[in-house]
Order: sequence, then structure tokens, then C-alpha cells
Amino acid sequence: MLKIKSEKNNYFVSLNSLVYFLLAYFVVIFSINLFSILLGVVNGFNAQLFYYGYFFSGKEWSNQNIFSVFFFGNSLSLLFAILAERLYKEKRKYASSFKLFYLWVYIISISFFLGNFIVGAFFDFGIGSALIALNIPFIIRLVFAILSVIALLNLGYYSQKHIQISANVYFIKISNDLLPDFFVKQIVIPSLLGIIFIILFKIPYLGMYNYLDLLVLLPIFLFVGGTFIRIKYLHSMKFKRKTNSMKLSIIPIFILIIFILVLKIGLKNGLNF
Repeated sequence: MLKIKSEKNNYFVSLNSLVYFLLAYFVVIFSINLFSILLGVVNGFNAQLFYYGYFFSGKEWSNQNIFSVFFFGNSLSLLFAILAERLYKEKRKYASSFKLFYLWVYIISISFFLGNFIVGAFFDFGIGSALIALNIPFIIRLVFAILSVIALLNLGYYSQKHIQISANVYFIKISNDLLPDFFVKQIVIPSLLGIIFIILFKIPYLGMYNYLDLLVLLPIFLFVGGTFIRIKYLHSMKFKRKTNSMKLSIIPIFILIIFILVLKIGLKNGLNF
């Protein structure tokens, strides 16, 4: 069995996962932004899309418009989560690293969806705006937030097998005593570095939405924390690989760089709808 505690292995496992984290983030968030803009345009608003977010103008908001745009727009993340989790289940047995894209789409999407309820309990933002427009009392919103926290911890716990099987990208087998170390490299470090990258990406417009657009992403760490619940009780797992293989995913890195440049440059001055 190949030990995964060397500096080289830290680098490859975490960097590959970080690349797919960022690709998943940009696909999920910009798809949600575009869908929300579409709903806004259908409701008679003008819209501008920037690399850091979007704005509406042209008419006054009604409670119906707020609910339509911000509830259904952000709820697209739930659909992404369901589809990505099913796709990952189908692809996880294969050794291709691309399946990590589906895994991160699932984790980011469900964390974003439930994170909207957590943040929305206290702030007029995202799904929280829709709940406030419906005059949902704070105590009910708080219950939704608590249930969302519990749900994220449990979803993380029940996704342990998803993450464990992702070790087949690199190893013939992995023992239960190495799993905490692998989980740190595969999901904890990429999550931390990914959030830091997103913060840097949004500069100089980081506080444009009072940092709430970042706050809805932080519940991802509840999901990640849930993956460590009773992790020591997971069984060792052997894969169909014939040899251990530690490779850097070059093509996804180039795709990510192009994606970032297109968004940062192409949407710097906004795209009108």
C-alpha cells in the first residue's frame, strides 16, 4: 500500500481536487446567476452580469418578484446537487479524476442551497429574501437554519463512501487508518484553498454584497465536518487498479485558467440582459 503522507502526494491529491473544486464552483455559481437573471428578465427587469455577481434595475420589486427570482433562482443548486450526486455514483468506480468534478458539484451545490437557509435566517439575501418577502417569521427561518445545519452534517456523514472511493484515482487500496489523512487532502485542504481563491478572485468587489455571497459558501465546512463523523469505523477498501498512480491533472488546470481569464476579463464591465 502506498503511503499518502509524503510531500509529493500531498501536492498531487490536494491540487487535483482544488482544480475540480474551482471548476465546479464557477459552473454552479454562474449557472445559478444566469438562471436568476433569466427569471428577472422574464419578470420585467433589466440585468447586468459581472464576474463577481449580478444586478437588477428597471422597475420596483414586488414580493412575488422577489420570491420568483431569489427562491427559484437559488433553488437551481438543489437540482444540481441531485443530478451531480447521481452522476458521481455512476462514475465513482472508474479511476478517472474527472469524477471529482461531479463530487464537488454535489458538495458545493447542496452546501450553497442549505447555506442560503442558514444565512437567510438572519439576513435579507438569496433565499432569505424570498422567505422575508413571504413574511415568514424569524423563529421559523431559524428552525430552517438549524435543520439545514443538521442536514449538512448528516449529508457529509453519508457521503463518506463517496470520498473514500475517490481514492481509486491514486491507489490500489486504502486502509482505514489512512482515511482521515486522505480526507484532509481530498476535501479539507481544497475547500480551504478554494474559499481563499474565491475571495481573491472577487477583489476589488469583495464587499459588494456585504460579504453575504461568501457567507453562503461557508456551510460547506459543515458538510466537510460531517464526513469525519465516525470515520475511524470505515472499513479498508481495495480497488481495481493494478498499480498506484499519482498524476497531476494537466488538462483541467488549463481549462480552469482559461475559464478564470474569460470570466475576469469578459465580465469585468458587465454583460447586459
